[in-house]
Amino acid sequence: MDATPRKPAACLLGLTAAALLAGAGPAAGERRYEVTLLDRLPNTIGSQPVDINDDGLVLLSAVNDRWEERPWLWDSANGYRALPYVPGGGDDATATALSNTGQVCGDGKVVAGTMAFLWDAENGMQPLGDFPGGFTESWAYGLNNNGQVVGRGTTGGGHVPFVWSEATGLVNANDLRAPGETLSLVRALDINDAGQIVGSSGSRPALRLNVDGTVTDLGDLPGGYDHGGPGAINSDGLVCGWSYGTDGSTRAFLWDPAYVHPDDLDCHMRDLGSLPGEGESSYAHDVNDAGHVVGDSDVDGTTHAFLWTLEEGMQDLNDLIIWDNDEILLELHTAVAINEAGQILCNAAGEVAVLTPAGPPPHPGDVNNDGAVDIFDAFLLNSAWDSAEGDPRFDPDADFNDDGFVNIFDAVYVNNAWGWQAEGVPAPAPEPVSCSLLIAGWLLLAGARGKRSAAATRRPSRPRLNRRDAIHAQATIRLRP
Repeated sequence: MDATPRKPAACLLGLTAAALLAGAGPAAGERRYEVTLLDRLPNTIGSQPVDINDDGLVLLSAVNDRWEERPWLWDSANGYRALPYVPGGGDDATATALSNTGQVCGDGKVVAGTMAFLWDAENGMQPLGDFPGGFTESWAYGLNNNGQVVGRGTTGGGHVPFVWSEATGLVNANDLRAPGETLSLVRALDINDAGQIVGSSGSRPALRLNVDGTVTDLGDLPGGYDHGGPGAINSDGLVCGWSYGTDGSTRAFLWDPAYVHPDDLDCHMRDLGSLPGEGESSYAHDVNDAGHVVGDSDVDGTTHAFLWTLEEGMQDLNDLIIWDNDEILLELHTAVAINEAGQILCNAAGEVAVLTPAGPPPHPGDVNNDGAVDIFDAFLLNSAWDSAEGDPRFDPDADFNDDGFVNIFDAVYVNNAWGWQAEGVPAPAPEPVSCSLLIAGWLLLAGARGKRSAAATRRPSRPRLNRRDAIHAQATIRLRP
């Protein structure tokens, strides 16, 4: 027996109200990433991601079955390329940073121990050598797009922070301080294109050596204690890293001179928090010029890679990625670098993963994804109305709830978003009809189509609203203009 109400008006009101009360579905504009898993290198037992530049060039270190480490470069067009070892040394080298010019810094084994190096395609592998007084060993930690390298060396007098350039050679970073400056660095960890250096000392966990020779003490989180370290510095001088919080856990921070901590007016260090779950510790490893920070946070006995933005706070990158066929292949444990295009380099259970922004999904109701919900979306929805997967008229872009049908439950998305437009999209011309009137027309059309026999349509069965649903919905109907 057909349970469809005999009165078209009752059917119209009931279907429309039920759909409108069903809700608008998932939120729009959520950040999403596509994942590229790099193939494992032959004859290796694992790879560690190191850095990614603005061209998407990836730097990683791979370990062979003899536990020897070697730097590699990877890009989507050419695949892998092995970097040489330090001349005169052993088959073991570690890469630490990559510039937009394709230069790589790190350190490798030599006869005397370990020596910092700079590599580029034109000059090959360059050991950075010694400065007066001599290094017994040296390690390079960061470089900028001008070819300047920073790190630390050891001498008979202890640890020395250094800056290297082709013009100056190795220079003690503390010799660049202004007269009378009392704060000093023990290690130099990163340098931006302006020449600002971030590092640390034995007594102060985070310091910034400025171009004018002054040294800024970045401090620590209020209530914590003087232990932690910087991770990276961006072009604006913002610094990310980690510091101890009031509960004794390590917390990721972003130091920004424009930010003032609510509990300490002299503190410019923002506590980035931690991800939900058991465990409170988090570490920040990189920050780009947009102020987006990546790192890892303890979650239930393991670590999860995170992205932090001022607008959205700390987000688990495992919740933001798109796997093929929605099959979760690997868990992202650490995010080590982010470039200016928003690509993120991650450690995924011992594999190397590159996350590329997929762009926001279409706004619910925006069938043609043109940044506005208007009459053009209504026309497209109407063209696919009352169709199912397999029908020639079926349009997956109009199936907002992904149930395999285009019907009133999809019309609600258009109705609820009617008049929406993305930022920067010109306002549409006034439309002669309201979305609710269009829905009414579609429902009448659906009623007419519904009189066809099931054998003639040959469509899968679909959920139907009965007379009781319609009558109940009429009491609460609210059509949007």
